[in-house]
Amino acid sequence: MKIAMIHLARHRFPPDVRIEKELRALCSAGHEVIVVARRMGGDQPAEERLSETGARVVRMAVPDAPAAMRLLSRFTLQMPEWYEPLRSFIAREAPDVLHVHDLPALPTVLHVAASVPGDGMAVSSPGEAGSASLIPVVADLHENMPAALRAYRSEFGVIRRLRHAVLFNYHLWRAHEERALRACARVIVVVPEAAERILASGVPEQRIVVVSNTEDPQTFCVEGPDVAVATGGEDVADAAGAADVPEAAEAAEMPGAVDVPEAAESPEAVDGAGAVDAAGPADAGARSSAARSFVAGYVGGVGPHRGIDTVLRAMPKV
Repeated sequence: MKIAMIHLARHRFPPDVRIEKELRALCSAGHEVIVVARRMGGDQPAEERLSETGARVVRMAVPDAPAAMRLLSRFTLQMPEWYEPLRSFIAREAPDVLHVHDLPALPTVLHVAASVPGDGMAVSSPGEAGSASLIPVVADLHENMPAALRAYRSEFGVIRRLRHAVLFNYHLWRAHEERALRACARVIVVVPEAAERILASGVPEQRIVVVSNTEDPQTFCVEGPDVAVATGGEDVADAAGAADVPEAAEAAEMPGAVDVPEAAESPEAVDGAGAVDAAGPADAGARSSAARSFVAGYVGGVGPHRGIDTVLRAMPKV
């Protein structure tokens, strides 16, 4: 299957840890993947092939829209400056699936997908004329974006908080999210709780797939004769949901149910007794102490919407 992974965020790609893990899963499953990204500087090639996965990256130098249009996009979540570049890309590459990362780009891609011919599964919501997409669109939600925006402004000053609440209105973004997700062939979320939230908004259960953000064990691979690292009762690659990404992409191309996988065991839940066993001349008491300890790592952004403060306050009770 030929998958176009749409990533319109305003930063360079690579890196993006979630996209890169999905590329490894999809390419190893035999799919052809093209990442569409912004070209963030003349030093970035317009196109390249990633050596690790073989995926192609197509970077587009799309000029910023006029200020008035950018302001309007805060309320419409449409980026008209991307309409023609995306149409041209689809006409040239003829992807089978459009895999869209995060909510801000989703309405724009759905608009474009509905305006180009395709032979995939048309999806639309009852009473929403014009939302049908002939090319299947998969939404990959990295987080609950409306709630994250509201939490993020909680530490702003009063004037800035009010301005942000108008430009990034929680209720308006929730309405855009619900409407867009109902028009998607599949919706990928990171945790089961997000699947429950999306299900409550009217998206059929068979369209929702959980692909967790568990860290790739190779990222912190520790080698040596004196160190053993245990990953718990299951392979961490499976816990990361890598196997579910190709399934979600394939299911987007055809009717049929995709069960929401059970929540994978979190690395933080791994019993500390099996985490690290350091061999050496240490006495039995030291070994016993080491057996009762473990290291919990967090990989991701840090901000008021992440809840890291809650985790830190809870650590003495763990």
